[in-house]
Amino acid sequence: MEIAGLWVGSVIASLWVGSFIKPYLGEKAKNLATHEDLDKLVAQMQATTEATKRIEARISDEVWDRQKQWELKRDVLFDALKRMAEVDDALLLLNTAYVNRGLNETETRAEHREAVSQRWYRTMSHLDETKLLIATLCEEETANGFGTLVSTYYEIGQEVMGGKKTAYWDSQVKQVGIIGVVRSDIRRELGVKESPTSQSTGSSAVPSPDSRIPE
Repeated sequence: MEIAGLWVGSVIASLWVGSFIKPYLGEKAKNLATHEDLDKLVAQMQATTEATKRIEARISDEVWDRQKQWELKRDVLFDALKRMAEVDDALLLLNTAYVNRGLNETETRAEHREAVSQRWYRTMSHLDETKLLIATLCEEETANGFGTLVSTYYEIGQEVMGGKKTAYWDSQVKQVGIIGVVRSDIRRELGVKESPTSQSTGSSAVPSPDSRIPE
């Protein structure tokens, strides 16, 4: 009887203890699962943060690159306008030096003509450099228009030095037309709106640059 009583007591005690242990173990398991979920969430958040930083860095680099490209193109186009003015001045001086060649020729005049010729070659060399930069950085239409301007200047200069006394003045209408086209193209590249006056003499958006230039 005593043994049976002890057995029954132990069973009851086990059931009583188990009633406390089972919820405890269940809660413990839940806590472990929660910690695992938190660890996964933290890892996922870290991965997301790192990915976001990489994307932000890439966007920043791309914006920086676009900004630098824009600044470079702007500087080249501003420089192109300066080069055009220099060539125009040099061409006028070249015409003045050569148009009277042979009349009361002196050594001083010959030396002056040589100096003017060297200035002409130098300014055209600079304009050629600018042409290459524009071809690299700008739209094809702009590059073609500027290339036409450079070719026209070379042609006029050769005619002047070749003895054609009317070459400079005969080409004035064509020069003004080409310069108008090029300036219009530069304004478009820079995002500057056309004024009513410039629209009347500027680019007409025809694919071939030659078709935009008066004969």
